Amino acid sequence: MSNILINENGVYKPTDFKFLAVLPLCIFMAVLTLNYFGKFTLTVNITFVFCIATVVYFLPPLFELQKYGPLGKPFISVGDGQLRIALLQDSRGSMQIPIECIREIKVYIPSSGFCYRFIRENGSFSEASPMFPTAINEAVLQFIRQQLPSLKLTVHEPMSFFERVRGEGP
Repeated sequence: MSNILINENGVYKPTDFKFLAVLPLCIFMAVLTLNYFGKFTLTVNITFVFCIATVVYFLPPLFELQKYGPLGKPFISVGDGQLRIALLQDSRGSMQIPIECIREIKVYIPSSGFCYRFIRENGSFSEASPMFPTAINEAVLQFIRQQLPSLKLTVHEPMSFFERVRGEGP
């Protein structure tokens, strides 16, 4: 995943609109080819359906472009004194924690994916288990190390069966 972008504000994966345009273009070329060889009659109805399907196909990325800009939705970002981590599987969208309240970040690497535990100054904690690919999780760890060096970051390797039974991790 070479198109992961890390800057001082967060970790992003910009939408590749050239790649998105390939599928409708291939379908359109297939329809034109079938029409040219006479095995398929291109009617107004099919053209209309194809145009509507193409618009529906491009709407979500265009709304994302309008909302987040050319970089896309950040996986993790820092702004206004808040640390935001996107939770793709959660309907709320992201988790926000004030940076000055965070004392330590523990990252657990179970077999199912990374789990981030944000430990506050008072000892309470919040956990986030975003369903990011491994490359994005590595970029998130790199971002935390570079942009938030004052926070203690601990990465725990995958737990053994006995550690999970004892409940030592998340």
